[in-house]
Amino acid sequence: MFPFFMGVHCFLHQTNLDVLMFSKLNLVARLGASFQAMYAFFFHSPKKYLELQKLCEVLMEKRNKLLQNVKTRWISMLYPMQQVMGQYWPLITKMYVDVPNKNIAIKNLSLLYDLEWIMGLHVILPLLDFVHALIKLA
Repeated sequence: MFPFFMGVHCFLHQTNLDVLMFSKLNLVARLGASFQAMYAFFFHSPKKYLELQKLCEVLMEKRNKLLQNVKTRWISMLYPMQQVMGQYWPLITKMYVDVPNKNIAIKNLSLLYDLEWIMGLHVILPLLDFVHALIKLA
């Protein structure tokens, strides 16, 4: 009916679709799952969250609430990733303190010490930050 009609996503939607495809990579999916696990660790316990905030004060780190990776938001992993990076040492300290009592703390602590996880975080965060800036610019 329309021989010259070609469907094209707008720049913003196409960029978000590209990031969603990127998130299916093993390392990126692993990062996303780890942010979700850390969020859940603190979300279900206001006491743990308060202890993390106190650790942030003692270690003079920025106090931000850990955010959930919500897939319906564009570049959804950016903000949880920034929160984990901003509170890296308080998170390690809190997980280390909770290790004797919780298997989840052991799993989270092992992620925070994993070299591949740390390197992936340092590579992917600037990339997502750049893509987010492009989307805001458009």
